[in-house]
Amino acid sequence: MISLNQSQQYCRRVVKNSKSSFGRAIAILPPVSQSAMESLYAFMRTIDDIADSETLPPQEKKNRLEEIRQQVLTPQEDFTPSYNNVELFNFVPAFLDAVERFAIPQSCITDVIEGMLFDSDFRPLNDVDELKWYCHCVAGTVGLACVKIWGLKQGDISVERAWGRIEGWIEQQAFAVQLTNILRDIKEDALRGRVYIPVDVLRRYAWNPALFMEQVQNNNFKQGEATDMIMDLVAMAEGNYLSSKLLDEYLSPRGQKSNRLIRRVYEAILQKVRNCPDLVLARGVHLTRWEKVKLAFTELLWKK
Repeated sequence: MISLNQSQQYCRRVVKNSKSSFGRAIAILPPVSQSAMESLYAFMRTIDDIADSETLPPQEKKNRLEEIRQQVLTPQEDFTPSYNNVELFNFVPAFLDAVERFAIPQSCITDVIEGMLFDSDFRPLNDVDELKWYCHCVAGTVGLACVKIWGLKQGDISVERAWGRIEGWIEQQAFAVQLTNILRDIKEDALRGRVYIPVDVLRRYAWNPALFMEQVQNNNFKQGEATDMIMDLVAMAEGNYLSSKLLDEYLSPRGQKSNRLIRRVYEAILQKVRNCPDLVLARGVHLTRWEKVKLAFTELLWKK
């Protein structure tokens, strides 16, 4: 296994090479928190790439994810990966350091792996409750880990007493962020054979997963045909963004900035979905590099 310093450098490169908005949100933080967030991002990038791979069969995806879970939860110095891909585990020393340093709950690791295992052998989600479970696994766990790294306001006893509500706001924001991802990526997911919109929501609008996926794959939607359904999901995400904003008041000052930037990026994507619902079915919506830079610059100037 590589050294802690080598692992931290590896994680930093993963973030830099990703050109993700998270890189800008991470840069706002103090150095120690930056390093921890970089390791968290590298962990997520590694398992997400496995789950989304179009070349690995489902059983190999499962085996790799289980192997990563085992090595993160019970690390072994003499560990040899089954698939001879040592680089997959380069994030581990840095991530383990972050988990210990910031008391990241073990459930964050186990639950997020469960979410990736679900992705690796996808099946339709039956209802909104199952969607919330999925969003908790792949986003709520990450949100909780982020809050542990960012830290809460110091010197205010009311913050500690509010932890139950804070966890609720983390889950609400994570649900909104992941639902935004789902709406943004309807086309991309359909081409992979996935529809994350729950079956009961699709049925409300006279669709089923197979028919909806076929329509998206073949660009067979008439203009406005699925607009009502998409707009209802947009409204669901907007409501969760609104209620979760209370989280900011309990975070450390730099944590507030980092969280606001992440949320604003996704709110901006959601606004594009609201403005062009037909576009998400045709090719998806994305922020331009300039739009991301503008949001980051605005947040850096935010004084609160």
